[in-house]
Amino acid sequence: MDLIVALFLCLYLPVVATNLSNKLFIFASTTWNFSHHLLQMLFALMIMGLPFWGKSLHEWGFNTNNSDYTLKIVKKFCIGFAVCLPVGTIITQVLSGWQPILTYPATWLNYLINLSFSVTMPGVSEEILFRALGMGILSRNWKNHIRIGNITLSYANMFSSVIFALAHIGFTIFPFEIVYYNPMQLTFALGLGLLYGYVYEKTNSLLGPILLHNASDGIAVTTYFLITKLFMNN
Repeated sequence: MDLIVALFLCLYLPVVATNLSNKLFIFASTTWNFSHHLLQMLFALMIMGLPFWGKSLHEWGFNTNNSDYTLKIVKKFCIGFAVCLPVGTIITQVLSGWQPILTYPATWLNYLINLSFSVTMPGVSEEILFRALGMGILSRNWKNHIRIGNITLSYANMFSSVIFALAHIGFTIFPFEIVYYNPMQLTFALGLGLLYGYVYEKTNSLLGPILLHNASDGIAVTTYFLITKLFMNN
């Protein structure tokens, strides 16, 4: 039952936020992106505030527990991701024949606008929804873990990461139709979701997942922009 509830809330709340944002702003514009993420965050907070759960905001992860550990993890991640992502992207682009990787004209103004969004809203909004709410619901009864090398992953983390990846598939409800999906994006979302969930469990805080999420998005935006400018004649 917890899986069904988490799946429904984590996939349905973004759709509601999308529909409301569509009525207010141009789809996928900067204002639309901010609106969408703010709305889904507010919806998640409203659900988490229900007395039914019997949890305080601190227990949901709104604290700075283990901040020293968190900052060390974030620093190591930023260095590794800033090295690996450009290399991997260039290799992928060479193999794919340099397909477009930006959804907007490669101007510095557009880059700064997208960067300002990427290093602020996604981490805050999506980690509250998927890690605090989704993973928080699953962890009530899904307490088993599996060990992979030196890393222990909980079932709650794994299933919430799958849900996080599924949320990156665009679909309509009535009628149900998949309108967008990107296999590379889904793979990244699954892998990064496992990392965010791991740090969330280690620290019992949203601070790490939020910082890691915003950092990964910021590095990705910067990487794709610079590769486009340097190698794709833009």
